[in-house]
Order: sequence, then structure tokens, then C-alpha cells
Amino acid sequence: MFQLSTDTTHPLAFGCGEEYFTIVRDAYERDYLKDGWNVGYLKEDNYRAGFVGKKMTGKLKNTLILGAQPIGRGQVIYLMDDPIFRAMLQKGKLLFGNAVFRGGMSEF
Repeated sequence: MFQLSTDTTHPLAFGCGEEYFTIVRDAYERDYLKDGWNVGYLKEDNYRAGFVGKKMTGKLKNTLILGAQPIGRGQVIYLMDDPIFRAMLQKGKLLFGNAVFRGGMSEF
């Protein structure tokens, strides 16, 4: 379990609050978006609980997990992990709904 640092001003994070927890199942090593909105990301100290392998520990720092980037007249929503994995995290369901129904409401 990791606690994401979130930008609650973006519609993707609407209703998720400051404490958004997620199960990170892979190391993505995504840089922060330069031309977009970094909505949810891991910092140095976002680990909260569970087992993380030695090789993955360094890869799960300062990486993008949730983001939005304008492309043409639309935008790409980045969900690096499955927010509705096993349907066990309630805020993940809210986040997924925001991605589908509110994702296009932001202005860059």
C-alpha cells in the first residue's frame, strides 16, 4: 500500500481527498509530466504497508501514477495502476468514475 501525493484541484482527484491509498503492483518509473497535470504521484516516503521487493523499492519513488495530458482536442488520462483492482478500495472506484466522466473537464 502506498499513499499517493495528490493534486486535489484536478477533476480526476475530485472527492478523493488528501489521503488516497493505492496498491502499486508494478514499478513504472514514469517521469512527471512536463506538458500535463501530475494528479497523483509517489514521493520518497509514500510507502505505508505490505511487502515491496528490494529491486522495486528504488523504482517506486518520485514517479507518476495518475496524470492527464492534453493531446489535440482531447486528453490522455494516465492510470498507471488499476484503481478498481479487486474492487476493494472505495476511493479507487470514485477515481475511475472521475476518469470516465470528469476527466475531460479540466482546462490546461
